[in-house]
Amino acid sequence: APLPARGGKSHVPDMTERDNGTILLAMLHIDADPATYPAISSLAGRLGQLSAGDLSRLHSAGGWLVRQISACGLRNVTLGEDTLVLVLRGIKEVDAYRAGTGCFLYFPAGQACTLTNIPDEQGMYLALALSFSDDILARSATLLPPSSPRPGSVPLLLTLLNTFLDLTLLHDDAALARMQMEQILYALRGAGLPLFRNGRDTAADVRA
Repeated sequence: APLPARGGKSHVPDMTERDNGTILLAMLHIDADPATYPAISSLAGRLGQLSAGDLSRLHSAGGWLVRQISACGLRNVTLGEDTLVLVLRGIKEVDAYRAGTGCFLYFPAGQACTLTNIPDEQGMYLALALSFSDDILARSATLLPPSSPRPGSVPLLLTLLNTFLDLTLLHDDAALARMQMEQILYALRGAGLPLFRNGRDTAADVRA
């Protein structure tokens, strides 16, 4: 069934599988907590003011910003690396699923899907995306905690994202920013989101 356009009451992720058992994406809904949505709004405001130079530095660290003022759909989109997307404004549709403000989406590499970005009532779609290379996934796998959700993991994740932006935009240190990605992956795992490489849970590589 399609997901609600806004975060649910649980940090437990929703999973989408292909018929062949590979994972298309995992969605993590942020709790509808009054203390959480202001942090999302603040992050959206910060990212909405980035200059062209800021966007270039963000891209060099493995991140990019998606900003659109009209609905846009793309078919057969395949990402070359595992990618995390945080929807900050508007709605992202992935095949038959919908993710609204405050939803984290984790896309394993190599899985084709249809994406549609829909602006909010103020006419803006905004999302932050981070791509994780295989070496970052491999290093972070040894740090991954058990997959059971931990209270406070999502606020921690937002804090880590802001630190990533500080390292990228204020200090222009792409190397440290990429190291911060390992901590982001750790927080994702703690929030209950399985991480995948080629359709497999990366923690299984460590447990095997």
